[in-house]
Amino acid sequence: MQKNISKTNSLLFLIVVSTILISLSFYNCENPTNQSTTQQPLLLAPVKDSSSGKWGFIKKDGSNLFPTNNFRYDDVCSFSEGLAAVKDSSGKWGYIKIDGSYLFSTNNFRYDDVVSTFSEGLAAVKDSSSGKWGYIKKDGSDLFPTNNFRYDEVESFSEGLAAVRIGNWGTDIVKFGFINKDGTDLFSTNNFRYGSARSFSEGLACVWDSGEWGFIKKDGSNLFSINNFRYDYVYSFSEGLAFVRDSSSGEHGFIKTDGSDLFSTIGYDYVYSFSEGLAAAKYGSSGKWGYIKTDGTDLFSTNNFRYDDVDSFSEGLAAVMDSSGKWGYIKKDGTDLFSTNNFRYDYVDYFSEGLAVVMDSSGKCGYIKKDGSDLFPTNNFRYDDAYSFSKAE
Repeated sequence: MQKNISKTNSLLFLIVVSTILISLSFYNCENPTNQSTTQQPLLLAPVKDSSSGKWGFIKKDGSNLFPTNNFRYDDVCSFSEGLAAVKDSSGKWGYIKIDGSYLFSTNNFRYDDVVSTFSEGLAAVKDSSSGKWGYIKKDGSDLFPTNNFRYDEVESFSEGLAAVRIGNWGTDIVKFGFINKDGTDLFSTNNFRYGSARSFSEGLACVWDSGEWGFIKKDGSNLFSINNFRYDYVYSFSEGLAFVRDSSSGEHGFIKTDGSDLFSTIGYDYVYSFSEGLAAAKYGSSGKWGYIKTDGTDLFSTNNFRYDDVDSFSEGLAAVMDSSGKWGYIKKDGTDLFSTNNFRYDYVDYFSEGLAVVMDSSGKCGYIKKDGSDLFPTNNFRYDDAYSFSKAE
């Protein structure tokens, strides 16, 4: 009798487990959010058609964004946050959505100029009537309900702040300040206090006062409590470091975000910001370019300064020019991208989203992948001009 009960219990257990598994299966089918799916971002690049001279957009597979009349604009900026600035034949700028529809249902092309794309939900635009700059939101409304166009120069928002200028060069007293995304000033009093200013990067911004550069924090305080304005040349911070030149000694080098020195770069004529752990540097005595690491050592143990021109590393590759005047690419270990004929392009751009714009001797632009192969197997060099790929939304 006990044996039969055990069999019965086993059978009931199997039925219960099977029911649970079937229920979970149906639950997952009815609730796709519980399944592991990855939505690939839409990548787009602006390109200029060789036949019409008009601009349009292409996808990463090389197909046109718009199946018909893709090349319809006199000028364009890249898509960002689902919108792109475009110029029509009137010479005015407006915005389009990814489906090609206008941001403004009437009078879409209304601005004299724009500053690139939307950034942090806002875009800088120049008013056709006053010639002043202001900001608009993604729904097309003005940042300021009244007197939106009030600045003589603006930059895109970065880290919640934007550098803005009042006054015209040569005729007015020119001053720069910063505004928050709600339109309020960074400084409640005397907001416009600098002779020049750049966008915030890694929590710090370059500002110019009394003929010298220094850095401020996002709360408006100086990086250095004493003698903050001490440089005659500065770069914005990148990867925790900024290139600076001391106005007293003429010595240049890198500083950290806490203001301490990393190392001196005496002997170099010019140094770029660090990117992916490497910085391009031009050596004075040779006039050639090479790369240095964050500890100051050379990328190449011998003959580090070997190129006539270079660009920063991006996605593990950097564009370099040799003495022939042609461009190619190198990897972070210093090896050439192409084992033969590496220097083959008349113009190149940095890699973005796995592709780079390159120009061959025909003067036309195309795209190459990170393995060096062409995006288009045939007629790769087909555009009069082209920009890098970027995420559209």
